[in-house]
Amino acid sequence: KAMEEIYRISSIGSKINISVPYWNSSFAYIDPTHKKSFHELTFTFFDPDSNYCKERPYYTKARFKIKSFSYLISPFSPYLSIPFFKDLEIKNKILKKIIGLIGNLFSNIILELRIELQRV
Repeated sequence: KAMEEIYRISSIGSKINISVPYWNSSFAYIDPTHKKSFHELTFTFFDPDSNYCKERPYYTKARFKIKSFSYLISPFSPYLSIPFFKDLEIKNKILKKIIGLIGNLFSNIILELRIELQRV
């Protein structure tokens, strides 16, 4: 529903930046305001070039091109805070494949997804 509302109020070509909790991050569950968690493929259901969108066009009429996505990782969070370790944003294509694989196998590797969409 939220994506349909974003689609409704945005104009063609609008850029939308979204940060959402990753599906197996503890932050997706410990924050009581979070209602959903997201996988890196979640937004492909809105991208008309994606096979997920082509195979299931009946899910929604909202369409957005995925311009970019990145992972936010925070080593040892939330259990151990190390002052010199900062959150890292992973944008590199090869690193995203590696981190995505590891992040799907183990919890709390990826904290959130950052997605840039463009309304079609």
